[in-house]
Amino acid sequence: MSLWKGAWHIFRFEMRNSVFGLIGSFILITYLVFITGSLLNGTLNGNDQGNFFGVIDFLYFCIIPIMGFLITRGYLRTGGTDLVAAKIMAWRLLPITWNHIIAARLLQLIVISFFGQIYFFGLQYILLDAAQSITLLQYICFALFWYGYALVIGVTYIYWELGFNGRQYMIASIAYIAVYAATAFTLYLLNIATVQNLINAARQGQWLPTVAALVAAVIIMPLGGRIIKARLKKRSFFHT
Repeated sequence: MSLWKGAWHIFRFEMRNSVFGLIGSFILITYLVFITGSLLNGTLNGNDQGNFFGVIDFLYFCIIPIMGFLITRGYLRTGGTDLVAAKIMAWRLLPITWNHIIAARLLQLIVISFFGQIYFFGLQYILLDAAQSITLLQYICFALFWYGYALVIGVTYIYWELGFNGRQYMIASIAYIAVYAATAFTLYLLNIATVQNLINAARQGQWLPTVAALVAAVIIMPLGGRIIKARLKKRSFFHT
């Protein structure tokens, strides 16, 4: 079975068995739209209060990557990723290679992130009536940067998701939040507002940040896949 044919079969299987996770993810995204809406509205109107102490930057750093992951019962408890380990062991009893498993997971990240962010940014654009302050093309430029960012960061989440047990994955996720907070606050102290700067760049027709983010995703995803494969080969699936 070819790489992408096998990955596609796994992806379809996962999607058929993740309907409630998909619904839960879109409910969460809807909630996040309202949480970030007022802050983004202030940013669109040139009001820097939305980024007081780097809050809006922190929220975007934190929530955009998780839009590529489905909410399932397994991930709502500490040992959630151990269920992933059991699933991987079951797949390995079949003619399914490491490459199939990794490619399917990356494909899921690409697809779920894409539709999740269309929903997130589209709903924001409509509810905030953003067309009054930024054109649709400019807003797409802004949103595509975050899509590239989500894929880059998402690959590192998958590394922890597949390569380590549930407790380790949880600890890593908490560490990510701490890094996001520290980064956003440091940028705030340096008078750098990431979301505001990206909006300004999009308004000025500067696609370089967006192109750079997408190119980074194209480069890092296959590289990340190789690193994940190396980790999976070393991981013990019997003491998770």
